[in-house]
Amino acid sequence: MVVDNGNLVAKLELRRHFLAKYHSEIPPRVFDACQGSGRLWARLRREFQIASYWGVDVKHKKGRIKFDSRRIIEGGIEADVIDIDTYGSPWKHYLALLKSGIKHEITVFLTLGMQNSTAFNPFSQGADILQVPAKTPRILLAKIARRIAVSYWVTRCYEYDTIPVEIMEATGGRAARYFGIRLRPEKSQCLEKR
Repeated sequence: MVVDNGNLVAKLELRRHFLAKYHSEIPPRVFDACQGSGRLWARLRREFQIASYWGVDVKHKKGRIKFDSRRIIEGGIEADVIDIDTYGSPWKHYLALLKSGIKHEITVFLTLGMQNSTAFNPFSQGADILQVPAKTPRILLAKIARRIAVSYWVTRCYEYDTIPVEIMEATGGRAARYFGIRLRPEKSQCLEKR
């Protein structure tokens, strides 16, 4: 079983890097798509100036908004930081974000779970782009797909006139992989400057 914030140190260090590098002059608007206990961003809000914070989760808990965050993202979200910590496959959320249109530079955090049925589904990992024999065992297909998933999904941003400025993976943890991505719209797509 994967524990909420099971590798808190790696998650915090990754977020601290991006917050210090890209959000130190203007406090960011943060959308936490998978809030969980809220422990991670509660700590970061004590360390950094945050203009606003909105956290939701699909699981009901007192004091938290229960909502499918992908629907919010699909509708277009005004945020400078979007944290997608699904502990499964974050790619549907990420693709919804790209499709909604990136209008200013944003930072996106993604958690790719490695120990649940979604994570082991090779097609949630990008296996649909692999040209392998149909009889390839699913476990082998999943392992291959996990190796190419991040590159495949992150670079899908180019299809939506968006450029990755920086991509970083936090070290540590066998249960999940943690990524930070700084995205920028192509100059012709940049409608607002914050």
